[in-house]
Amino acid sequence: MSCTTVISFSTPFLALSLSTLVFLTVRYWKIVRPIRRIAKRNPRELVPTAGTIIEEVVGRQELCTVLSQALWDRRTRRPYVLVGSVGSGKTSVLVQLTQLLAEKGAVPVPIHLRGADLDGADLNFSELAKRRFCEEVDPGAISRAQAERVWRQICMNDKVVVIADGLEEAFSDSDQQRNRDSVIRRAIKLAEKQKLPLVIASRPHAALEGTQAAVIDLEPLSEEAALIYLEQKDPSADGRRLDWIVETAAVAESPLYLQIARQLRQHQLLEHFEKTKEWDQIDTRGSDRSGIRVSLLESWRKALVEGHLRAQFDFASEQRSRTVDVISALACIGLLKDSLEVQFDDLINWPADGKDGRREPEIRYAHILNQLKERVEDLPKNEDDRCWRTALSRYAAQGEQLGLVEAHNYKVRFPHSILQAYLGSRLLETVQQNSASYLKNALAEPGRELLIALIMRSRFKRDTTPQRATVELLIAAAEVRQDDKALDLFAAALEIDTGRANDSLHEKIAKTILSRWPEIKTGDRRARDEAKLRLVHRFGEALRRLDRSRKDCPGDWEKPAYGELMGISWIEPNYPVRLAIAQEIGAGGDSAFDELRNLFPWPTKKDDPNAAEYDPWEQYKNAMADQQYEENSKREKRIRQPDEADPAESEESTRSKIWRQFVTRAWLVPMIVGSVGSDRLSQARERMDLWLQHLVPNPATGRADLPISLEIALAQGFKSAANRRRRHPATSDEAREYLIERAEHMLAHARYWYSQITLIHALCLWELPESTDDGLRGADGGSRAGTDPLRAVERWLTMAGSEQAPGDQPADELTAEGPKRLHPFVAEAGDLAALALETRHPERFIWIDEKGATVNIGSSPVDPTLYRKHNLWIPPSVGWSTLHPRAQQLLADVLLLLSLTERDGLLVDDRLRRTNRTTLPPCLTTDRTSLHPERTVGMPGIAEPGISCQRNCKFELCPYPAKGEQPGAELREPFCRQQQALLGGHTARRKRAPWQGMTSGELGRFWAAMAERTRTPKV
Repeated sequence: MSCTTVISFSTPFLALSLSTLVFLTVRYWKIVRPIRRIAKRNPRELVPTAGTIIEEVVGRQELCTVLSQALWDRRTRRPYVLVGSVGSGKTSVLVQLTQLLAEKGAVPVPIHLRGADLDGADLNFSELAKRRFCEEVDPGAISRAQAERVWRQICMNDKVVVIADGLEEAFSDSDQQRNRDSVIRRAIKLAEKQKLPLVIASRPHAALEGTQAAVIDLEPLSEEAALIYLEQKDPSADGRRLDWIVETAAVAESPLYLQIARQLRQHQLLEHFEKTKEWDQIDTRGSDRSGIRVSLLESWRKALVEGHLRAQFDFASEQRSRTVDVISALACIGLLKDSLEVQFDDLINWPADGKDGRREPEIRYAHILNQLKERVEDLPKNEDDRCWRTALSRYAAQGEQLGLVEAHNYKVRFPHSILQAYLGSRLLETVQQNSASYLKNALAEPGRELLIALIMRSRFKRDTTPQRATVELLIAAAEVRQDDKALDLFAAALEIDTGRANDSLHEKIAKTILSRWPEIKTGDRRARDEAKLRLVHRFGEALRRLDRSRKDCPGDWEKPAYGELMGISWIEPNYPVRLAIAQEIGAGGDSAFDELRNLFPWPTKKDDPNAAEYDPWEQYKNAMADQQYEENSKREKRIRQPDEADPAESEESTRSKIWRQFVTRAWLVPMIVGSVGSDRLSQARERMDLWLQHLVPNPATGRADLPISLEIALAQGFKSAANRRRRHPATSDEAREYLIERAEHMLAHARYWYSQITLIHALCLWELPESTDDGLRGADGGSRAGTDPLRAVERWLTMAGSEQAPGDQPADELTAEGPKRLHPFVAEAGDLAALALETRHPERFIWIDEKGATVNIGSSPVDPTLYRKHNLWIPPSVGWSTLHPRAQQLLADVLLLLSLTERDGLLVDDRLRRTNRTTLPPCLTTDRTSLHPERTVGMPGIAEPGISCQRNCKFELCPYPAKGEQPGAELREPFCRQQQALLGGHTARRKRAPWQGMTSGELGRFWAAMAERTRTPKV
């Protein structure tokens, strides 16, 4: 009876609940499934900034996977900002991320911050996403109120991921422009508080400093991925030519160039041997990076005009050409205004009626309008505003159909910055010749698009505009700035400069850069460091371009300024920038070597009594001794005159400059040997031998003379040289065999574990065969150890440190007999080198630069089983995600120990000597709490190395450098989270490295604390 009563009472409620559940479920799937379906099948349609040129995205799977994994865990979730420069492919990543998230069951909601309507309210990513979600819902199927209910439901289920593009464009036209940085920081802080899954794409700018977001730099795309993308659907094409274009034009840096190259190739417009299509030939012989890019864009424009592209729109060729010209005029105005959006009124404007009732147009850019009228004959002849606006609206609509712009009410917006730069460059000539004042004003606050356009203009084949005046404007604009834009201005000047003896300002540019370099220290640090790297690469390209030109007629061209580039490395504190400088000079060949000979001369006579003065070790020792004597003299003077200012900071700077100079020289020695011609090879060898002789024990002291820091730098130079494959222009077989022999000699005498790892990596790269059909190669050019990688690696491990002086070894590690004990890191590096030789994929087990490898997430080819085809074994696009888990763990702990040792990165030889052991410190093997990763520079007390070490620790390194002590050198959060992830899971592989004696939980807590270091503390 009671059961019947309960059932009769509860049945209506259960039925109501069931019907409600069915109703909500049906409504949920009715709204959410279409959005997910679009995101899976055609994500470009969902991402509002994708434009019409981007078709397929490749090579970003690793980055998207890392982002999606970081967004799932609510406990550690925070907003992520994807930072990249102009045209680097930020939007392409968002397109691929949208698809990946939908496949994983999330509901991606892409929003465009440029066109966000805030109604006077603060920026709120959640509200903007809700509005976009409701807009995507079919209003005929469900009301907005019901859509908002579904939005709240999927937010409660933690299924929403907000994807925001164009952060740098937010508030560009609103009253909040002045306070945009603080508004953006508040919005990111609110999103972090809400635990909103949020990914933002942005260019580098100051608003990102100090936010609650994790910033991820967008590294270049894998060249293999780019090549595979171009070869799709037609693998029978000229692979060498495609390979050359990918490398020389660096099309992997921007998806736009990649997509254009693919479209041209699909229409057989990349073939230089087709005499029937002379207009679309791409001259890839003798051209530089910018020249080939302009050729690609020119051929693409001509293909568009001729109807090879966008053939579905029935425009005649003449109409297409006129449309491109009109859009080009608007693009040129946008460049001068530093805006992606251009109003029709910017071209020709009609103000209110004048006194006599007539309306006269205001034409600010008269030369651009006149040039446009000459090109487009059907523009209105009278000055009626309605006729002009109608004509411009028509051309804007046609430009949208051709994929050039987005047409709006009396304005256009350029979805692709590089395309705007190219189109605008077509009319820049008239600005350079007739409106220099406009160009000067624009260069006072230049956008990257304008500088790119000026470079493109200088590569036009029929360009008759003298470039010297433009270069002078660029130098003048850069000299008055102290931020990253000064560096971009200098880089543009280097690229535009002709280099001809009677017309070039190359020497002036180089000297100005060197003198202004220390003054450039304002603005966003991340943007500044990226601009420095861009300038270094453009500097190196300009030097090599002059080198090629001088081979036939040296008197007609300026001498490359390698000395000034070398001087920058002495005053630059940032390690990645200094290493990039060394790599650019190291590929400079004979000209770079001649400049180094001028800076560091050699004895002119065989029995010169002053020969010791030319020895780099003697020079280093004497320079440091002279500096120490000068400091002691000043210190004595201050004791007598205590009121004088303390020059300790300048003294430290001088010692640092001396140390950097010799580190750069050590980096360069092996790289220069690899790049010089046969005429100078013997002289380069002599300099190499002079460095290496100081690794042999000195009979007077029983130790090697060369400081360990310079030994490390020399080993790094060997690895950079080994990374060049046989096809690399800066290498030769003769130099290669000599370098292998010298690397083995150095490995036998190397004292420090890091030097040994670096040299094993170098020898492994040299041992790799050039094709899958070749066996392993030895120093004699044949097979050294058959095809067994283990025998080659065993030989190197036996060799490592075998001939170092007993005086360089710790007394407690000296043994009368028995094999020398290997450092744990060296043993693990040997195992990984064997795997690299076995698989013939070194990028999975070896890295070139530890710091660069941990910063980059990495990009790999679509098919990782394909064999590498490019000039470098391990390109810059490789990051930690490409590495095998064992290599990731080794990389992480190597960098930890290096950070403990180097700390400030300078004058570290005392700490290097303390860590020159075959064992690891207990803070890495048994208990990492003594590292105290939670410390910041704002905490009281001075944490000197050794103050928190465990009892009887002989290393004296703890604690870990405090947060803020090494800006830019912190391990990135995604890398630290990956170390945590390697400790979990249910796989059969090992979870901890052999030297890690603590539990997985203890190690996981340490890496969680390291990940927290990158976060801005909450107020």
